[in-house]
Amino acid sequence: MSNVPPIPQAPQAPSPTAKPIDPREGRYKAKAVTPGGGDKPHLPHEFGLSKQNTPELLVHLYVPDLQRTFVSPLYFSKEAAPYSEERLRALGCVDLTTLAGIDSNEVDVEIRYDWYDGSWRMKVQILSGGGVFHTSNPVAGGGKEFAAIVAATLGRPANLAGGDAGAATNGAGGAGAPKPPF
Repeated sequence: MSNVPPIPQAPQAPSPTAKPIDPREGRYKAKAVTPGGGDKPHLPHEFGLSKQNTPELLVHLYVPDLQRTFVSPLYFSKEAAPYSEERLRALGCVDLTTLAGIDSNEVDVEIRYDWYDGSWRMKVQILSGGGVFHTSNPVAGGGKEFAAIVAATLGRPANLAGGDAGAATNGAGGAGAPKPPF
């Protein structure tokens, strides 16, 4: 046995293909950040268009267990809108223009990592029962213009009141959106 101490080794950098562990994947309670006031009452939430020109709403969610705020994108293509509307209803949102009520309810969110385009990407999804980034193309007119774009895309106003996802809102409750296929 030698009296020579071992040579210290520098810590190894994590592998670029190693799945991230912070924050841990799982389900957490979250609440949408309370929108501000003034001339942009929706902030910090963002109205915009994705790279594919799909209306998108970036919802900022605070997760108390992790003491962090995360962003969950909601898309309003004809296919995705019923799920986004269901998630907004779960948060308590009753108006797409002002996001009134978005901070009313605590919801469950799922944080997970998906391998996409050669790297791991965090996905934060609002579970409706059925890092910071910004929208690629902000909508200058705020909620009013965003709601108009969503209505033009869907051929109807956004359905935040429930009921038939293909019909205009009439204030009547309903079963909500069908379970997503993913």
